[in-house]
Amino acid sequence: MTYLRYWKMSFSPFQRSASSSWFFASNAVDEALARVQFLATHGRRFGLLVGGTGVGRTALVRYLPRYLASTETSIPIDIITLTCPTIDSLPRKLAASLSGYLLGGVRGGQNVKSRAMLEDSLVALKSQLNHLLVLIDDLHLSDHRFQTELGWLLRIEAPITFLATVHDSELRAIDSYLLDRCELRIDLAPWNLEETADFFEQAIEVSGAAEDLFDAQAIVRVQELSRGIPRRICQIAELSLVAGAVRKTAKISSNIVDEAVQELPVGISAAFRSTEDFAA
Repeated sequence: MTYLRYWKMSFSPFQRSASSSWFFASNAVDEALARVQFLATHGRRFGLLVGGTGVGRTALVRYLPRYLASTETSIPIDIITLTCPTIDSLPRKLAASLSGYLLGGVRGGQNVKSRAMLEDSLVALKSQLNHLLVLIDDLHLSDHRFQTELGWLLRIEAPITFLATVHDSELRAIDSYLLDRCELRIDLAPWNLEETADFFEQAIEVSGAAEDLFDAQAIVRVQELSRGIPRRICQIAELSLVAGAVRKTAKISSNIVDEAVQELPVGISAAFRSTEDFAA
């Protein structure tokens, strides 16, 4: 019997993946989504989505197309997602992504012979009704050439908004020109206890499990150990489900959560269990 069958869950809501059909929008994420929508619908050129490891930068980028598709906007928005690092040039990568989208312009990256050709095609976007949102994940992992090319693209007057995600400790890796051109910085913070509790409530509901699967103290303990970082919350919750099923418990308690964390490699479990900074 798998742990999902033991808990009568149709799937695990704690396994975060690109194919996951459910997405929890915390208060910070709701605000971030609204700010991204503002950037695109008001024709702003460049914004930064900033946050630490595990707070959900990439998850938000993956969810954005679904969010915008389900939200009424003043103008139609088309989305292209690029992931750093890349050895390809940004103009060529962008042109390849735009293949079949530009009218009378570039038809595939292999046909890009000059910046002028791409610039002409991007300017031609003005004749179309749609606005283009280009999402660049992990800009801090890109090289100098990529960032220089992004700076060049920002100088072109075209209906395009660039949104780049950046690790909060790696802002120094971003070219000063790009930082100066940033029109809106969107910060993603760890969840507070209320947001974590809301996450568990929704997660358990969509999975089909019993409402009281995690008791109140277990959720508090997960919050303490994870320090509100969504990736850690999901990891601890998943391990707790496995540990609880093995022990055939009726629900997940704080003791089960502590036992589950002990199953992690020594260095990782020590980091999870070091809560002094969190408590302070």
